[in-house]
Amino acid sequence: MKIDTNIPVPEARNNKGISAALRSLKKGQSVFILGKTAQDMGGFIDHCGLSGKVTRRTIDGGCRIWRIR
Repeated sequence: MKIDTNIPVPEARNNKGISAALRSLKKGQSVFILGKTAQDMGGFIDHCGLSGKVTRRTIDGGCRIWRIR
């Protein structure tokens, strides 16, 4: 193992816009998130408290999430 010095920390991921969009969805509406898969979004949906209220599919290079309840 090698110890390094002065390696910059990468920028933190920012999902604040995604969580706000998901929470604002009304029944029948959907949102497309480019570059994410349905699997990527699973835990995030649970974190937002929307488990069982939305469904998601990986399509066309991203993930579409529909509000179903």
